[in-house]
Amino acid sequence: MSAKDVFFKNVIRNNEAQRSHEERIKEDIRQFQSKTAALSQQIQRWLEGSGIEVIVWKTEFYDKSISRVLGGSTLLQRYSIDNIVLKNGTKSAKLLPRNLYGPGFKGRLALVINNPSVAPAKYNIFLLFKPKRHKFSLYMQRGNRNPEGWILSRDKQSSVNNVVLTEDYFFQAIRALA
Repeated sequence: MSAKDVFFKNVIRNNEAQRSHEERIKEDIRQFQSKTAALSQQIQRWLEGSGIEVIVWKTEFYDKSISRVLGGSTLLQRYSIDNIVLKNGTKSAKLLPRNLYGPGFKGRLALVINNPSVAPAKYNIFLLFKPKRHKFSLYMQRGNRNPEGWILSRDKQSSVNNVVLTEDYFFQAIRALA
């Protein structure tokens, strides 16, 4: 086989590998979109009749993690995905996409609960106020764990850490919204 034949064969093989890789990424994006939409519907069902306002809208998300995986800028970085806001008076919780790929996970949403009306902490000489923001991450897949639902992890150590999201864990996570 000539050097030209080997070169052309390598070009074809590399182009096919690139297309295959892009197709896997497209499938991961579709799964992320689908699981996020299903989560927004589940949250609406869980909060039905609670008085908590649930606002869901789609937004175009620019995902830098995809360019890191592909090694450059690509149209795949932009896709639409659900954003979720829960409101209870001045308190709110936002569930927003963060990235599709990261170290040890696939598909991450940030859950940030803001409670501006928290009273000052008592008997705590290190903190003047209780935290007004509670942060969690939800993962579509984390390590070897690929549940049907999501994996919930608090940014700080707590009883709600790396657990499969259930209704009970969801309400534990958003208790500051009450």
